[in-house]
Amino acid sequence: MDDAAWAALPEHLDEVRLADVLTAMGMTTKPGTLRKWRQRGGGPPWWRVMGRTYYRRDSVRAWLETQESKAATMRPRRDNDTAGAAGEKG
Repeated sequence: MDDAAWAALPEHLDEVRLADVLTAMGMTTKPGTLRKWRQRGGGPPWWRVMGRTYYRRDSVRAWLETQESKAATMRPRRDNDTAGAAGEKG
């Protein structure tokens, strides 16, 4: 999402709006997923007011950037890499 699109978002997002934003970015995220992340101590920073959960736009963006940098530094996973194992007998 570009800077103009972020700036167009309200400063405070409720969990339904945040789920919509993340889904628009290509992440299949529902409000239930955000709840699970909160219960497990993950996800973007949040707070609750009168029973509703909110996320600050800039905090969400910073959290997403952190997730992207973590993913970039992780080594790609190799699932059952057996190519060549059967035919490499010299």
